[in-house]
Amino acid sequence: MEYRTSKRTKALLSILGGVAAGSSLGALLGGVASLMTVSQRAAVASAAAFGLVIAAILDNKPIQVRTETPRSLLDRGPVAWSLLNGALLGVGVASRLGFWLWYAIPLGVLVVGSATGGAVLWGLYGFSRMTMIAADASRMHDDTALDRADSMLRRSTVMKWSTRLATFVFAGVVLGVVGLG
Repeated sequence: MEYRTSKRTKALLSILGGVAAGSSLGALLGGVASLMTVSQRAAVASAAAFGLVIAAILDNKPIQVRTETPRSLLDRGPVAWSLLNGALLGVGVASRLGFWLWYAIPLGVLVVGSATGGAVLWGLYGFSRMTMIAADASRMHDDTALDRADSMLRRSTVMKWSTRLATFVFAGVVLGVVGLG
């Protein structure tokens, strides 16, 4: 009897992979940020937020790795594919982002300056991205639904403009908080 992994199982594994990878990267960056003084973190966050606003104004697409997750992951079987694909999408830096707002994650981790805070912030990103993709993919009927759902969300004009606006607001808040500190 052949065992088939259900879409629900693949979705849950993808979410788990996204949370685990996001939390790990967040903890690493947060741990490095904790070695910096508050004023050093504020200076780096201010410069990064300012640069982010300038880059978003000058270019329509975020600075990113311009690639999809590798198709070769499908050869590893549904369980490994789900975990690895979720992990790559859950950190964000390993695939196309599509949204300027993603940069709020590393900036937020930098500002928080702790491994625990970083793990929570980036883990929440992995959870929310993979949950949104899994929810959209649940309406599709084939094995590549998670990849196609992510691609469709990134191409949405409404998503692009709303996240760009949210990025400007976030950068303004970072600059305002740093200016008050």
